[in-house]
Amino acid sequence: MGFRTVKRQRKISLGINQLFVGCVTLGILSRCLPHIPNFSPVIGLSIFASVYLPGVWRSLGVPLLISFVSDLILNNTIYASYFDGFTFFYSGWPYIAYTSCYFASRKILRTPSVGNVCISSPMGTVIFFIVSNFGVWFQGGYPQNIHGLMSCYIAGLPFFKNALLGDGLYTLVFFGTFAWFKRFGVQLSKS
Repeated sequence: MGFRTVKRQRKISLGINQLFVGCVTLGILSRCLPHIPNFSPVIGLSIFASVYLPGVWRSLGVPLLISFVSDLILNNTIYASYFDGFTFFYSGWPYIAYTSCYFASRKILRTPSVGNVCISSPMGTVIFFIVSNFGVWFQGGYPQNIHGLMSCYIAGLPFFKNALLGDGLYTLVFFGTFAWFKRFGVQLSKS
């Protein structure tokens, strides 16, 4: 009679607050460090947070805090020449876009699955594209007529491709990495 070896898996606890801080820090760094235009993890982090961070304010806080802090840094350093003096806040349209992406993905991902995650990412990209370009047009970046609006959307198309690729890649990386960590005993805790 042989002995059976039982592998005991060690449980590792990851606090909700640690996950929140990690997501926000990663997002801020990714926006402030050099990167391909519009190839950013913010939509992916927003979708990820909508599933794994409990409470609307904590999970919605991820994309909003990333956007606010990184805009504060970027607008007062790299883009300072475009503004008169210190810029605390310059446009609410990205926040409206991130909030819309968050609630749409939260609705789709009530039952998280690979298919739902794959739907959420391009949907988030499309929502962000529509809302943010509408904001550029609305704030006077283009003539205030249907032709100006269409010109604004057409001018944004080259950035849409990078956003679609970045959002898709980052969303898959975040969900895939977290699933991989869970296989090795990482569990979320409330602390």
